Amino acid sequence: MFFHAVSVGFLLLLATYIVKEAHALPSGFIAETVTSKNAISGTFAKNPRNDWKPMMLLVNQGGKVSAVEDPDESSDTTEILDMDDKICTNVERGLQSIAIHPNFEDNRYVYLYYTKHKDDCLADNSEDGPWNVISRFVMNPETLMLDYDEREEIWRGAPLHDSVHNGGAMTFGNDDKLYVATGDGGTPENAQDSKSALGSLIRLNDDGSSPDDNPYTTASGYESYHCRNTKGKVPLDASDNAICSEIFATGLRNPFRLSMDPNEKEKTRLAISDVGGRTWEEINYAGTDYEGANYGHKPYEGPCLRHSADECPVSDEFEEPFYWYQHRENKDGCVAGSAFVPEGLWPEEFKFLFIDFVFYDIYTLIEDNENACRTCIPPIPKYKNETFYHSITYPGDGKNEAKMVDMFFGPYKDTQALYIVKFGNHDTVIRIRYTGIHNEPPSVNFDFVDKYYDVDEEVLFDGSLTEDPEGDELNFKWFFGDGGKSTDINPGHTYREPGAYTVTLIVTDSFSQIQEKSKTIQIGTPPSVKILSPIEGDQFYVGQILRLRGEAFYANGTAFNEFKLEWEVRKHHDEHYHPFLGLTLGNDFDIYPAPEPEDFYASLNSYLEVILYATDENGLVSQTSRQIQPTLVMVDVRSNAPGTKILIEDEPITTPEQVWSWKEQDMHLKVENYPPYVFDSWSDGVRDPERVARMNYSEPIFEAIFCVEDGGTCLMGSISCCIGECNADGACVVPIKIPPMTEPIEPFEPLEEEISPPPTAPTTALSNSGPSSLRNNDSSSSSAIMNMSKNLGSTISTAGKALLSTACLLITVFVALIMCKQKFRQGTTTTDALIDEKVDGNGEKLSHEGSNQGTLVNVATSSSSISDNAIVTV
Repeated sequence: MFFHAVSVGFLLLLATYIVKEAHALPSGFIAETVTSKNAISGTFAKNPRNDWKPMMLLVNQGGKVSAVEDPDESSDTTEILDMDDKICTNVERGLQSIAIHPNFEDNRYVYLYYTKHKDDCLADNSEDGPWNVISRFVMNPETLMLDYDEREEIWRGAPLHDSVHNGGAMTFGNDDKLYVATGDGGTPENAQDSKSALGSLIRLNDDGSSPDDNPYTTASGYESYHCRNTKGKVPLDASDNAICSEIFATGLRNPFRLSMDPNEKEKTRLAISDVGGRTWEEINYAGTDYEGANYGHKPYEGPCLRHSADECPVSDEFEEPFYWYQHRENKDGCVAGSAFVPEGLWPEEFKFLFIDFVFYDIYTLIEDNENACRTCIPPIPKYKNETFYHSITYPGDGKNEAKMVDMFFGPYKDTQALYIVKFGNHDTVIRIRYTGIHNEPPSVNFDFVDKYYDVDEEVLFDGSLTEDPEGDELNFKWFFGDGGKSTDINPGHTYREPGAYTVTLIVTDSFSQIQEKSKTIQIGTPPSVKILSPIEGDQFYVGQILRLRGEAFYANGTAFNEFKLEWEVRKHHDEHYHPFLGLTLGNDFDIYPAPEPEDFYASLNSYLEVILYATDENGLVSQTSRQIQPTLVMVDVRSNAPGTKILIEDEPITTPEQVWSWKEQDMHLKVENYPPYVFDSWSDGVRDPERVARMNYSEPIFEAIFCVEDGGTCLMGSISCCIGECNADGACVVPIKIPPMTEPIEPFEPLEEEISPPPTAPTTALSNSGPSSLRNNDSSSSSAIMNMSKNLGSTISTAGKALLSTACLLITVFVALIMCKQKFRQGTTTTDALIDEKVDGNGEKLSHEGSNQGTLVNVATSSSSISDNAIVTV
């Protein structure tokens, strides 16, 4: 019955992943291209030089900010800021987001979140690495320009240990506070460490200070510091309870995007898209009702424990996401931008949308309480998703074509539309709007022979690939990029000058629904280009300084000026890539030290791609690329207790196992105790259970050595006892070494004033111990033993009363030894004795009450006298 319930739940979950093959929108919607400008995020502001009409502001990772002043009618853009040489752009760093002050018409404040340039961005550590900042700019009302030199850095984060998990989403709330989501910087522990704001949602006043009503301020009783004033972290001399006052919530991994609910008027409600690791993607609510929330990273990912789909306990400590979804096999998943649909703008069923970057999809969430099942394996949320839009892909172009990263609602004529930012080989911004026309728009496509054409050679274009789902009559308009136009379905065109031209086909159906598509055609002979370094077959190791060197020649054989060559390096991982080196002009130069794999599983599906571009004076572009694979190292992970786990890069590995690493990678290993097994050391003598080992030798072996706790089962020759010895029965027993008796104990009568009765507790302990073999002792033996006990007590009292405060066990052992000594004089070599006699305060024997409980004492000796080094095991 349980299996059936789980299977049904799993099928319901899979059903939410069904993707429409076509990229068609639901009936009544239409998608349009706004601009082909490179961007990673954007927003709207009112244009101060155009009667405060809406304009779109776009930012790209390389540090550029552009304005689209009339997005309803024109794709023309104006660059208003370039921070190319002032920020770090390697991997996930760079300019991430933009926010506009709620009172922009009065102050013209523009906020940017980016990684500040430092030491060529090479340092990656928690002390000297670059850090993220928020800068406030004032827009020039005449030129729209943002002056970098006049900026005000209102907040800074802690130094970054790694170049991934940069976060950087930013928006103002209804409370006029600035909400900023920061990543953990590639160190998962940061998300639960409030001594910096890494892995947190922070809340700031518009000048970067901490609001008094933040949850962790001094006014709230915390030892708090505004960490922008202390290099992004609490001071080193602060207590363990110190916290950054700007923190509003914690427990985030890589909160890449943030959206505000425009339908919530009285308070602030946000949605955080937090990118997951190996198993889950999640979207969390944040804002007024979630002050002080902890979203669970690193212990949790989605509804389950990190990297698990079947260990999913409900936690009262962490705030659970309102929606989660599992990665697809061999394709992972990567949640990106989201948007709340303004009430009344679209049909009622469309309330909330989100993007998955690697699926090429926008999904809409639909409440589904009936099928929700938190206790199913895997858990099913209260929402199901349906595909709203599938992005156009370009087969053969490689990865990252037309992948969507962000979206937001903004003005369009007298209503609003959804604006989507695509990032990859085909950067563009599109607009999706609701027309209410329940007729699907045309699907536009055209083709031509893909080659380099000579000047005056006719190019034949084929528009017959364009279709209309309902068979409506279509009107065609061609724009050939040189001023030429046509309304034919399959026109021909001749270009008179060499160059790269953008050809656009615009198609309109009988319902006046317009769709378009553009392609680039090159006329003339392009340059030739070649990569000289790295050479074909080169591999890299972590930290290696790679040198880029190439050459290019014009069609007439003239060599390119080196400063006209343009390079790009991408770090590929699974189905996506991270920019490792942004577009850079020059030649024969070194680049960043080669990276480590992004995570444990990335060792076998990651590589670097080096791309060289050459563009001539006519705009003709040639490019070539080369893949550089990492040098792999096989790592043998073992333990002397097979089946125990070792954490490698936070991934549990069941021993024995062989895993892959990269040469010169700093591999993080950690061992925990697995009772009754206790970590003792590594086989190379390192005793710290957590270590960092550099993979700078071939076939490394890491073996964790465990020992067995007292009472556990030991394996002779394999797992030894932590304390004591492994006996013949396979049990660990603890030896106790008896101090040598250096002087004989002579009987004497104690002086009354020097002797006090032994304490009650030790004598009581004696009454409950001892093997029963002494029960039949004759009276003379018992009397002699009792006299020796009195003499021993007297001697100890005289030597120093400190010995009387020793543990009950030690007193028991000493008394037992004295009693055994009497037996040994009768020729016994090994005695098992149970002492169950009771003595009074003067050491006199009391009556036996029938107890048969006691402690077994084994005393081994080789003669009739007790050895000075006798070992007693208890």
